[in-house]
Amino acid sequence: PEVAELVEASRAEVAVAALCRRWGYPVQVKQWLEMADEALEELGFIPPEDGEDDEDPPEPRSAAPGRRKPPDTG
Repeated sequence: PEVAELVEASRAEVAVAALCRRWGYPVQVKQWLEMADEALEELGFIPPEDGEDDEDPPEPRSAAPGRRKPPDTG
């Protein structure tokens, strides 16, 4: 709940920087936001940026959930 509150109450740059510090990731806000935008575009949540080729739709994803192992924080 506290992470959701931080994200909802803060600008994206501020929230990303705070979460990076909290979880020990490099504080590279611009890089993380670009990766997030690319992922949201690929998943169809946001339209592609102007000038990008939309003739090649993203490949369909499998219906199986993609669970990843959480990072080892030591």
